[in-house]
Amino acid sequence: MIKKTNIDGLLIVEGGQTFSDDRGFFREPFRRDEFERVLGKPWVHVQENHAYSKKDVLRGIHVAPWDKFIYVPYGEVLSVIVDLRRDTSSFKQIFKMQIGFSNEVKLFIPAGLGNSYLILSEEAVYEYQVNQYFQSGAEKGVAWNDPELGIDWPIANPILSEKDQNNLSLKEYLGNF
Repeated sequence: MIKKTNIDGLLIVEGGQTFSDDRGFFREPFRRDEFERVLGKPWVHVQENHAYSKKDVLRGIHVAPWDKFIYVPYGEVLSVIVDLRRDTSSFKQIFKMQIGFSNEVKLFIPAGLGNSYLILSEEAVYEYQVNQYFQSGAEKGVAWNDPELGIDWPIANPILSEKDQNNLSLKEYLGNF
């Protein structure tokens, strides 16, 4: 099942069938035909990325010029998405959702949305497919704790990369891009 959210184009893709027995399980997390029917266009990914992180790591807020299709097959993360596209009715709206092994959910994140996530479990694997190849410098960042956004994170001092420590304020981002 695919659900729309409060942000234009951001979709929740609920997992397909799961078959469990005493050995473990088999899960079908994605069906292209169903996804394309809701998306209204073909989905072709050209690159897949895999990130492993430990508890309290926060990545983002990253704004990319490509669509992302994310899945957390191991662990739990708090996904926080911000609409930074000025031409949408959901501009500056925030979407938050815990995703991971427990709920079999994927998110489709259109280009131009700010994507961030916080690791809630001891460890997590964050995988995502993109419809364009990575280009150094094409991805921008907004400060995770920008007061204008007012995101209610469940942590005061996350573990951040040097890059994410130096992300722009929302005002700077909007003034530059």
